[in-house]
Amino acid sequence: MKILLVTSIPQGGPVEHVRLLARELVAAGAQVRAVTGYEAVAREYAAVGADPVLVPTRSLRSPAAAMIVRRSGHGFEVVHSHDRLSGLWTLGPSRRGRSAALIHTLHGLPDAYLPLPDDASVPAGLRHHLAYRVVEARLVGRADAVVVPSQATLDLACSLGYRMQRAVVIRNGVDVGGTTVRRGTKIGMLTSLEPVKGIAVFLEAARLIHQDDPDARFVIFGTGSLMTRLQEQAQQLDLGDVVLFAGQVPARTALAELRVLVATSHYETSPLALLEAMEAGVAVVTTRVGGIPELAPESAMLMVPPNDPPAVAAAIRRTLVDDEAVRARVELARSHVATERSARATMVAMEKLYRRVVDRVGR
Repeated sequence: MKILLVTSIPQGGPVEHVRLLARELVAAGAQVRAVTGYEAVAREYAAVGADPVLVPTRSLRSPAAAMIVRRSGHGFEVVHSHDRLSGLWTLGPSRRGRSAALIHTLHGLPDAYLPLPDDASVPAGLRHHLAYRVVEARLVGRADAVVVPSQATLDLACSLGYRMQRAVVIRNGVDVGGTTVRRGTKIGMLTSLEPVKGIAVFLEAARLIHQDDPDARFVIFGTGSLMTRLQEQAQQLDLGDVVLFAGQVPARTALAELRVLVATSHYETSPLALLEAMEAGVAVVTTRVGGIPELAPESAMLMVPPNDPPAVAAAIRRTLVDDEAVRARVELARSHVATERSARATMVAMEKLYRRVVDRVGR
């Protein structure tokens, strides 16, 4: 099978998902070509055996990008886009003369339409309405199939008027079979520093823990628009010496420093960081939001309500003191990821969808 994978963003979960999908498809014998606008991402795709195609950065938002994608997919059976701009490249032009099956993955929804608290919400103005509830909502309806990584996000998209009649839930997967990371000592996050991630809640929880345990140390891995504001908040909470903002670090490196991975998000679709932590044997404390309860059996994670620092702090304390319960959670989580949430399992489900849609389109 000949498959064109298309992304337009420089980093994040969708890019890592496509890298793993490309690797597993190539290993299964598919011919994979991968379009990107960034040289570093192109190198990652090439490293896993895909044939990279680079869209010049100056052309990302021009009609030239769609033309490059169209030429790149000539003779391919599947064209699969993975973000909003790449969906515009693949789904926007006329289908005249095109025989490939068009697949689009809706990895998430705009923050303006997520169930966020007031201090993290983004006003949904006219521009948002036109871009998402009109253009994108209709655009996904042009795909031969829409992949969504969680039922929660599929339900939310339907409630917003997205045309999801051809939607199918295929859950994200991660690398499995590696060695368990060494057990670190820090309590931390591995995330983007954006409002939806609720990092201010983590800092408030860290303050509560630090009051009882002055030796506790915290780390936040990632970058984003809230970096400066969060650093200032840490200083105001007298946490400047105990919370490290470590920047962008490979997941495996980050997890090796952690005893507990914490996610205080207000919404998530299907976060790879939590799956990676489970696979690596790191205990997880997370909010019960969006698609997170779909990641693994409930007893594999310690879940708390969103926007509740005392609940987060209490869950972290339980994780630090109850070794036997933590060991059981970690073993269950790692077993579940290995059997149900591997990158190969995701590829197998995706390939079945490709073949089904190709057969339908070709009739």
